[in-house]
Amino acid sequence: MISDYTIVTASDNTYFHFAKGLILSIREKKEGRDVSLSFLDLGCSSEQLQWLENMSIHVKKADWNIQFPTQVPKPNHIKAQAAKPFLRTYFPGHDVYIWMDADTWIQDWEAVELYLRGAQQSEIAITPEMHRSFKGYYEYGIGYQWLSWKVYEDCFDSREAEKYQRYPIINSGVFAMRKDSKLWDLWAAQLTLSLQKTQHLCTEQTTLNHVIYGFDYDQLLENVEFLPVTCNWPCHQGLPLFDSERCLLVEPFLPYERLKIIHRSGDTIKEKGQEDISTLNGKTIRMNLKYKEGKYDTELSTAVCEVNLWQ
Repeated sequence: MISDYTIVTASDNTYFHFAKGLILSIREKKEGRDVSLSFLDLGCSSEQLQWLENMSIHVKKADWNIQFPTQVPKPNHIKAQAAKPFLRTYFPGHDVYIWMDADTWIQDWEAVELYLRGAQQSEIAITPEMHRSFKGYYEYGIGYQWLSWKVYEDCFDSREAEKYQRYPIINSGVFAMRKDSKLWDLWAAQLTLSLQKTQHLCTEQTTLNHVIYGFDYDQLLENVEFLPVTCNWPCHQGLPLFDSERCLLVEPFLPYERLKIIHRSGDTIKEKGQEDISTLNGKTIRMNLKYKEGKYDTELSTAVCEVNLWQ
């Protein structure tokens, strides 16, 4: 198993509450107490930066690594997008870089181990948005396919959109990549070209998808390790169920496998704050799906469980 790795995330002062949950979901596990953590500062307050220092986190100020028109007024998440292919430059000296969006958190440490094993065996370990419960395969399917076509068309052209619109979306919110992977430079080059045309919310994800799907099948098997979606569960695609006996978020269908990384993806979920989550015993509870339900200063996750099994 690779031992020299760092987990990287990024946030501004507005998103910091999410990033704090991610960091605590790492540091409060015995496996993550001494793990190298790195942080791209997109505009945090002095108090937030002090908290990061207290948590022994390596902080770098994010810069515009890619130049493109109208870059100055763009929001911070675009700056974070542009920084992802340059993690080796910000935090040199590691064998593997695990990126995690600030709105993710770790429920089961096995996910980290799988990402590391995947990066060791291939060049990148990453998760496609594929599960039998996902909206994109049912009534929302046409809408998701149109959105995929539109993003590819914006980033490239209609020919590429027609070619890739039906491919599974590979979620770039969590991935592990070796420092010597050729994908870093290929991704940076694609992203640089696409940002001249569009600054869509999914530009960096679409360009990474384009790079990965540009391999032929044998190259794909050699260079990419696709992990199960439990390693990066995108809540905009399907809400999890809650197992109140085990105090765990689980997949919506049998065998109710525990989710390893929860990704509060999708603007709707962030705006609502809470969702109605079904339980395995047929009840419904209100949850915000954050680590410890956002009660980071508690020893026990008393929001939904009498006994803390989040750790």
